[in-house]
Amino acid sequence: MAHFERPGCFELVKQGKPGEECAHAHLMVDCPKCKADLMGETVPLPYRGAVVLKCESCGYELPVYVNTDTGTVGLLGPQVCTRVSEG
Repeated sequence: MAHFERPGCFELVKQGKPGEECAHAHLMVDCPKCKADLMGETVPLPYRGAVVLKCESCGYELPVYVNTDTGTVGLLGPQVCTRVSEG
């Protein structure tokens, strides 16, 4: 059962303002694997970087990039290796 009106969407909830003591943001999403639990993490404000969300029910991990200034959350995938050759 989905916890949000739009399953699969990230929810970023900011509390406080950058620079204030205890200013932080909660990042949450329904687990895409078991759909039984929320995956979430708390980050300080401002925050720009990678976060690994982990489901407490099934252990699934989802790496994401978060930018609290813009409200951007993006999935991080495996590293891709590109070989460039001149011919």
